[in-house]
Amino acid sequence: MKFRRPFAIVMTLLTCSSLWANRARAEEIFATDSLNGSIYAINSATGNIDSTYSSGLSAPGGLAFNNQGDLFVANSGSNSVLEFSVNNNALTQINSFTNSSLSGPNDIAFDSKGNMYVTNYSTGTVSEYNFTSASWSTFASGLSTPTSLTVDSNGNVFVAASPLTGNNALFGFNSSGSALSGFPTSLPFSGSPFGLATGANNTIFMSDNVNLAIDSLSSPSSTVSNAFSLSSTALTPFGLAYSGASSNLYVAEGTQIEAYNTSGTLLNTYSNSSFGNVQYLAVEPLTKTVPEPSSIVLLAIGAGGLCKVLRKRTQSTSA
Repeated sequence: MKFRRPFAIVMTLLTCSSLWANRARAEEIFATDSLNGSIYAINSATGNIDSTYSSGLSAPGGLAFNNQGDLFVANSGSNSVLEFSVNNNALTQINSFTNSSLSGPNDIAFDSKGNMYVTNYSTGTVSEYNFTSASWSTFASGLSTPTSLTVDSNGNVFVAASPLTGNNALFGFNSSGSALSGFPTSLPFSGSPFGLATGANNTIFMSDNVNLAIDSLSSPSSTVSNAFSLSSTALTPFGLAYSGASSNLYVAEGTQIEAYNTSGTLLNTYSNSSFGNVQYLAVEPLTKTVPEPSSIVLLAIGAGGLCKVLRKRTQSTSA
């Protein structure tokens, strides 16, 4: 056997590296539709729905990506959390998490260690799931119908209370579940917090669905201020999602989604006849665990050299 074309491997790997180097693509916004029991993957460039998943969902609520790029969804109607793998925007369910502590789960967030936090609307608690020990625990309680939560890079957990109870407050906890100084904090105006998202430099964004505005605070400060007012075409704002790649802030508004920069400039409005009641969002991470192009080049050169060595050995054996 002779290796007559050792550089075929080199060219193949170089071609692959070129493809990986050109993986730039539009962000995909994943949204849950509680009315239709669906999850949509929406192309941020075109506004088109790239895929729809609706199998086995019951009043889906909040959703979040973990560090591995899997999507987790609060399946509120069945008191469970579903895990999906994402491949070309298509979802495949790979796990289901249930526990007696889950009661009307309606939002999800992950900390940097990979722990999952879930708000329980019915019991006013936050459940924590540790993947290392595969165990549930109660992280916080007494929150009075929480609607949303987010975690900053320091592991601080922020929870928005529901406006339905008149308890228009924002709760803040450290990673151990102890209240942060100054929390809970009441809003300095007659607003109602609903959605939360963590932006750059641990800025916490909050949707105010009474004043049609986005409020913010710098974690861990408890001072809430108005970041910007929504556009004149905005509907009732619910869940938020921040993109670290584009620095855009996406706002779910029932039958539409709006995109803003952090200065409050409206960038885009996404609407679709399929939207029934879109309330929660998550942006798929663009970065994937693939080799860097430079690493691929080195690998290709090494493969080419290996082929030459093998060829010489084969020729020597044949002789």
